[in-house]
Amino acid sequence: MFKRSSLLVVIGAAVFVLGAGVVLMSLHAANRSAHSKELSSPGATRPTAVVVATKDLSAGQTGESILAGKDVELEAVPTAELSAADLTSLSALDQETLNRPVVSGQPITATDLSVDAGVLAPPKGEESIALTLPNGASGLAGYLQPGQKVDVYADVTHAASSSGKALVTPCVTLVQSKVQVLDVSSAVPAYVSDPTSAGRSVPGTMTVLVAATPREALNLIYYTTNEQLYLTESAQSHAAADGSCLTVGSTTTLVPAS
Repeated sequence: MFKRSSLLVVIGAAVFVLGAGVVLMSLHAANRSAHSKELSSPGATRPTAVVVATKDLSAGQTGESILAGKDVELEAVPTAELSAADLTSLSALDQETLNRPVVSGQPITATDLSVDAGVLAPPKGEESIALTLPNGASGLAGYLQPGQKVDVYADVTHAASSSGKALVTPCVTLVQSKVQVLDVSSAVPAYVSDPTSAGRSVPGTMTVLVAATPREALNLIYYTTNEQLYLTESAQSHAAADGSCLTVGSTTTLVPAS
């Protein structure tokens, strides 16, 4: 009788454990189904991939070495938990250096990074100069990227009305051609690669860091201080600036800064 009772107890316990397991599996499946429906429903908040350290990183490590050592990976997090400073692409580490330690499992943010000093260094014999543009449109509407070369034009209007004297007819002049861009204050992805319902935004103001020889810097400083600058980009190589200033139907010769 005792053995029979023990057997019944064992069988009962086994049935209980089995039933509990079935219940847990059912709840897990229900949760996964609900989560799947939540993500697939219209307006659902989908997870976003962020760059996360897979090992402890030290200040001073370059993005190149971090990527080469596979010390980071993309990890999905709920968009609601996403910080505006979180990196969402491994390419964001290019030409960057960690300015403070990052522990394993921690997301890497834009504030953790500084631009490699060598990236902003001008070529030998040239110097860096910052150009302030009147608006985003004059700086290629946010399409401009570091490393590109641009032609710098000036809309000459202030000199024409200086002290009430007609010094020159208002015109446009090529200040400098094939100027290397070292950095930009803002860049906006092309709409074709990043379409949004709000459309593509254009920076309201823009500052561009460029490389120039001392002589070129004189002209650039003069025109960025006194006139409005406009940048253009073309695959075609243009002739050097010759001091001519084009207006409707005529050409005026300007006196270059010296």
